[in-house]
Formats: sequence, C-alpha cells, structure tokens
Amino acid sequence: MYLPAAPGRTLTIMIKRLFLTLACILAATSVAAAPQPLTFDKFNAIFTEGSPAVINVVRTGAADTSITTTYHLAAGLTEQIGTLNFAPGELSKPITIPIVNDNVYSFYYNDYGMPGFISLIDSNMSYAITNFQVVEDEPVPVLTAPPAVSVAEGNSGTKQVTLHFTLSAPFGHITPYYFTFSGPADSGDYTISGGTDSTPGLTSIDLTFNVKGDINPEPDETVVVTMHLGNTQNAFVPDIGRASVAVTILNDEYSASATSHRIERDTTAVLQLTTSVPAEATEHFTIATSDPSVASVPASIDVPAGGGTTVAIPIKGVTPGFAAITVTLPPSRGGGKFTDEVTVFEPTTVSFDNKDVAMVLGTQTTVTLHVTPPPRKPLTIGLLNSKPSVAEVPALVAIDTDSGTGTIAVRAIGVGATLVNVTLPPEYGAATYFIRVDVALPSGLYVNSLSSKSGPATGDQLVTLFGNSMKGRCTVTFGGTSGLNTSAAAADGSVTTYTPPHTAGVVDVAIRCGTEQYTFPNAYTYTAAAPRITRIAPALGSVDGGTIVTVNGENMPRGRCGLWFDNAPAMTLTNLQTTEMSAIAPPHAAGAIAVTLRCGADSSKLNEAFVYTGDEPLAEIAVVNPSSAAPGERVLIGGSRFRLGDAVAFGGVPALDMTTAPNEHFVTVPEMAAGAVNITMRDASGRTVSGPTFVVRPPAAPQITSAPAKVTAGSELLVNGSGFRPSFSFALGGATLRSVNVASTFAVLRVPSTLQPQTTTLVMTDTTGAPLASRAMEVVSTGVAVESVSPQCVSTEGGALVTIHGNGFEPGAVVTFGIADATDVVVRDAHIITARAPASSGVNDATITVTNPSLEKGQLTGGFVYRWPDSACGPSRHRPAHH
Repeated sequence: MYLPAAPGRTLTIMIKRLFLTLACILAATSVAAAPQPLTFDKFNAIFTEGSPAVINVVRTGAADTSITTTYHLAAGLTEQIGTLNFAPGELSKPITIPIVNDNVYSFYYNDYGMPGFISLIDSNMSYAITNFQVVEDEPVPVLTAPPAVSVAEGNSGTKQVTLHFTLSAPFGHITPYYFTFSGPADSGDYTISGGTDSTPGLTSIDLTFNVKGDINPEPDETVVVTMHLGNTQNAFVPDIGRASVAVTILNDEYSASATSHRIERDTTAVLQLTTSVPAEATEHFTIATSDPSVASVPASIDVPAGGGTTVAIPIKGVTPGFAAITVTLPPSRGGGKFTDEVTVFEPTTVSFDNKDVAMVLGTQTTVTLHVTPPPRKPLTIGLLNSKPSVAEVPALVAIDTDSGTGTIAVRAIGVGATLVNVTLPPEYGAATYFIRVDVALPSGLYVNSLSSKSGPATGDQLVTLFGNSMKGRCTVTFGGTSGLNTSAAAADGSVTTYTPPHTAGVVDVAIRCGTEQYTFPNAYTYTAAAPRITRIAPALGSVDGGTIVTVNGENMPRGRCGLWFDNAPAMTLTNLQTTEMSAIAPPHAAGAIAVTLRCGADSSKLNEAFVYTGDEPLAEIAVVNPSSAAPGERVLIGGSRFRLGDAVAFGGVPALDMTTAPNEHFVTVPEMAAGAVNITMRDASGRTVSGPTFVVRPPAAPQITSAPAKVTAGSELLVNGSGFRPSFSFALGGATLRSVNVASTFAVLRVPSTLQPQTTTLVMTDTTGAPLASRAMEVVSTGVAVESVSPQCVSTEGGALVTIHGNGFEPGAVVTFGIADATDVVVRDAHIITARAPASSGVNDATITVTNPSLEKGQLTGGFVYRWPDSACGPSRHRPAHH
C-alpha cells in the first residue's frame, strides 16, 4: 500500500513520528493566532491504493517575496521530510504521497483510526497540518476453520489434535491474528498451544489442542476455538475476520443418569451407565448391594468389545428400606466406583377421620390418622405445620403396627387457617397428605392479644389483656399462677394485671370473668432470670438468733424466696422486691457461715457472709419522725440492729401496735399526758438504749368526718375522722364493734354477724364510756361480708384449699389473698366459698377480699397469714412492717 520503510527502521520511525506529531500539536496550540502565509488546498483527503495522491501547498498572503518551508509527511510506516521553495509570484507547490500498489492486502496501524498527516513549518514559525487516509484496494483474506473434531480423553497422559486454519490469500505484511476459546470444559481438561507465527505471506495457521486424560466420569464437553483476524484484542476494535471450530472431548468413562432410585417392593428398576466410547475389549463390571434383604443385584455384568455404549443393571426391590448399590468399573475405564442410593418402598395410603377441622380459639381436639396397610415395624410420621401461629400440632406422630392408626393433638392458638402436611417416610412411598385446620373466635369471653408477650421469670411486668366480653372483676393466671393486682375490666373491655413469678418457659394465659372462662394457649413466655445474692446487712448477729437482716441481690421473685443460714432456714419478713428481702436469722453456733438464697429450684450462695457471735452489738436509735405527735398517731423510729423482741416506750409508757423492719420500728403513741418525754428501747436481753426527746402533743378533738350510710351485718366498716385513738370504743345498735385497725384518722371495724337489720347510730366513746362522736347508719342483711376463713394460715407456697364463710357471695365471685387471686374458686352458696390459696405475694399477713361480678365486695383485713418456712403455721410470732 505505502512505500514501506526498512524493517529495522520500523520502530524508530514510529517513535520519531509520534514525538514530531506531539511537538507540532503543542507548538500550534501555544503560539498566538498569527496569520499563516502557507496552507493546504485540502485538510482531509482519502486516496485509493494505486491512484495519484497529491496535496498542494498554497500561499494565503502576498506573493511578491520568496518563501521556504519544511514539510513532514508521516503515513503508516512511511516517513518523508522535504523542503518547498516559493519564488516571487509562485502561488502553489505540490507534495506527492508515495503509494505502492502491492496487489496484496497489507495490515497497518493507520488502517484503523491512525490516518497519515503532513505538517508545515515556515520561517515565521507558523504551522499548518493536513490529514489523509489511504484505502486498500485488495479484499481481506478469508479465514477458514477446520471441520469439527471429536477425541476420546483417555485415562491418563495427553492426546494432541491439530487445528488447521487456512487463509484465502496471504497478507502483505505481518499476518495479524489471535484466538479465543469457550465451552464447559476448563483448564483441567485441555490446553491449547501454537499459533505464534505471524510472518508475512502465511496462508495457514496451526493450533495444537491438547486433551488431558483422567478417570473422572463426566459428560462429553465441547470447546469452541475461534481464530480472530486483527492485530488487537481491544473490544472497541472489531475483527476483520474470524472462524470457529468445535472440539468435543468424549467421555470414555461410564456415568449414570441418576444417583438414586425409588423402587416399589417386588418390582425391578434399571440402573443405566453410559459412555461415549464403546469398549475396545471385553469389560467386566462388579456389582454389590449393601443390604440384599432390601435390594438385590447381579454380582457382575460383562460388556463385549464393540458391544455398545450402555450398561443396564437390574435392581429388584425386596423389602422396604435403604440400600447402597456399588458398581466397580473395569480397569480400562479407570477402575473407579459408582454408588446408587436405593429406597425400596411399600405402597401405602393415609386417611383421616376428619381432614377439615373447625375449631374455636383456645380449644383442643384430636385427629385420628389411618395408615393402610398397617406398618410391619414401628413407624413415625413427620408433620409440617404451615402456620404454627394458628394451630399447635406435634412434629411427629407414632403409628400403631396393629391398627395402623395414630392420633394428632391439635390446639387452636390463633385465628385463621393452616395446613398440616403429613408426609410418609421414603420407604412407605413419601406421599404427602393434608389436614386443614380453621380457627375462629369464640362468641363469648376470649383473649386475642396481650400488650406484652414475654417477660422475666421474676414477674412484676404489667400486662394488658385484650379480647371480648371482659367485664367486672376478672381473674388472670399465667401457667396456673394468679396475676397480681389484677384490675376490674376497663370501659374498652381490657384487663390489666402484673405477671407473677414463674419458671422460664412458654405458658398459657387464662382469664375468668364471672362464670365464663377462657384459656389463651402459649400466649406468654417467661425468660430465665436466675436469682443472685450480693450483700447481707448486718453481717453480724447473736448465736441466739433473732437478728433481722436485709439481703440485696437481683432476680428475687416476690413471695418465692427464702434464706438459709448454713443449713437452718430463716423466717422471711418481706419479699416484695426483686432486689431486696428481709428475714430473721435462726440460732446457730458461733462462727462465720454461708448464707444461701433459694427461690424455687434456683439458689445463690455467699460464703462466710454472716458471723454468729455470743455478744451482739447493742441497737441504736438514730431518728424519730415526726419529733412530736398526739396519742394515737403513728411514729417511725429509725436506727440499726432492731429486732422483733424490742420494746419501745414513751416516757416509760409502752408504745402500741409496733411493727418492725430491719432498721425501723413503727409504733403508735400511747395514751399519756402532753409534754416532753424520753423514748427508750429495751431488747430481749434486757439492754436499754435511749433516743431523742419526743414531744407528746395534746390530742385533737375527736370527730367522724365520713362513714357509709349502710353497712352489712358481719362486714368490715371503714370510718374516717380525726383524733382517733386505740383506746376508743365503737358501738352500733348497742353492739360493740371489734377494732381491726385504729389510727388517728381512720378506724377499720367489724360488725357482728348477729346484728339485726335496723336504722341506728354509730357511737364513738372514750375509756369512761362518754360519747365522743356519732353518725347515723343503717344495718342491712344484703351485701358482701367476709366473716372467717379456715385454715387461717398456710405456707408461703400456697396451694392449700381454704373455706371462706360470710354472706352475699354470688357465682363468679373473685377471691383475693392480698394482691393475688385465688384459683379453683367454687361458690357453694351465698355463705360459703372454697378456693385454692395462691402463693404469697411477698407479705406475711394478707387481707381476704371477695368481689362479686357486680364489683360489690367485702374483706377480712389481716384474716390470713403466710408462714415461711413454718408450714405448720403455729401462732403468729411477729408482725412485719407495713409502710
């Protein structure tokens, strides 16, 4: 095409051309736009090989002077530098581009995006550049691939196949080509070599395809080898020609169309092995079964030379079960092994007594499953529940070998529909059957959601129950244990309660409102919260026992914990918080001992936490609050090392109604004259300590500010006022009322059950019998009255069945012990209720309350006692503090 440079100068010319081009471009862009005295008559030209190629340089200004210019021509591998002299009056000079018509297709860089150019440099340093391109007039040689070829891989070594590509005509310069390949085979199956000769004049290109032999059973693999004509693999530069040949690597091992078979008992299946290369000589296949009692096979099969490419191995199903069939290939095929997993099954069907189950939320039922024929050996079938939130079913069901039946327990736990898949094991056919369970809401009382679905095992989490027909005072249980401080139903029909302590796990939540009951299955989850003791104070006490200690820790469920000093149980005073409880240390020999906290099955120990001594330090009084009070008012005495046996006196007059906490005594100021007095405290050993001076104020004038207009015979009566004192008496209709609790501003009184209905007057009198205040009141026989309970004491664990006597009891009544509701409540009639006492909610003395569905209620204050660990419930030996 162009006049080529000498081969050794090719690289030098290309580098010089590149630098000169860059220099011209940079100079042209850096010089100011000065007038150009010379230019070209054309700036983009296309010439055909074999045709004249001339570009003229022309003057653009005055022609009255001489001009000399240098030009540089670069085209492909051709470079020409020359001088043009313009005499005065000469306007044009030609530059002839040397093009050789070589009658062969030449491949140069400028054929694809790099055209030639001519640049001028005149004496005034002005520049001009023109571009041109030359078009080849010979056709591109046609590349032809060899025909497709197949080759057996062999067991080892390498087999070579020559891929002979041909060209219809040679290239005039280098032959530009490269090759690519694609297909399922990888570098472990073959390599390609050769194809490196690119000298001019080639009419063929040979590649060597190297097949690697192995003994791995695998399918035939085809590799497509493509030869590309072109000098680059750049994706943006297209090929000028290409040709492809397919090479198939034939698998000469045997492979199977399946790796497992399911065979019905007493039938035969075929394991088929295939290869792409027939046997060259007789081949011997060895066959074995892992369990002939399940599946039988021939010991061997011979395939004659040229006997085809398939081996058919019969497998007979004998009895239901699993067996592995192992086929050992002959050495000529690599000697490998092939394993077929065989399941022999017994044709079996499943039916149900009810496959469309309609249930109400919270109910349970069973579905009977029938397997035909009955299994010959024990059979367990798996169940898969599509929506476990709707119904609860077991994961497995056992089938009786005699009757072929099994039962599925179904528990409705959510509204909606679910499908229960019953899938037979593979040895029984692996068929799947379905049971549909539809769960609807009940028409009456039910729970459909909880505000909280989980909480700690220590309880005390506020939970709101939402549902239908919740009204009046309802009882809520979590796993059979009563909630605490359960509220009456709100206007929106919801009920709130606090969770009781419970062992970790999923529990049912049940509710009773009046005579209606409902259970919400698996509605609440208790999370584990192991109790732990961290501190005990004081850590020193008498060998005689009686020291009141406070224990701090975590996860102490209220009413469920006790303390052991070494191996001796302590008397619990309070267990109302998850982080603190109080108890009375038992007697023990002198020395340091471990203290153990036990809450149900959990325990925590502090070693050498308490020291018994023969001389316990004396108690101290630190503060009295308030510092003055009238007789009948309550006063707190604070200090340390207080005990139940302490006796407090105001100026030598014993205090009344004392309750005790580890560092506090609560007392009532006794009847005495006004003035300043000393407070003293004597312990059980006869030692006395003094406190600050206390001022006894004159009592306020007694008066009754409020009282009910009607009261039921046998019930408790609450009277509010001021100036009340424990020495005062109250009478109604001539009958003296028993004082349950008298403070300066209120009095809880019990009305005799024998008092007849009448309109009368409540009278408050002093110790002389002189009336102090009165209030009109009517005694009625209707209403709720709680008169007695038997037994009156149980262990803190509860669970005892008690009988409550009184009046006005109605079916559906709720019985509360402190803040915990009783379970198993039965209203026998208007006067007798039996109920199961709940576990203690953290205090020793509990008020019994009976609430009718109408919310009318009556109570027996302090009518019930919990003892820990004194389950025998002897006489009360102490009174815990009430804040």
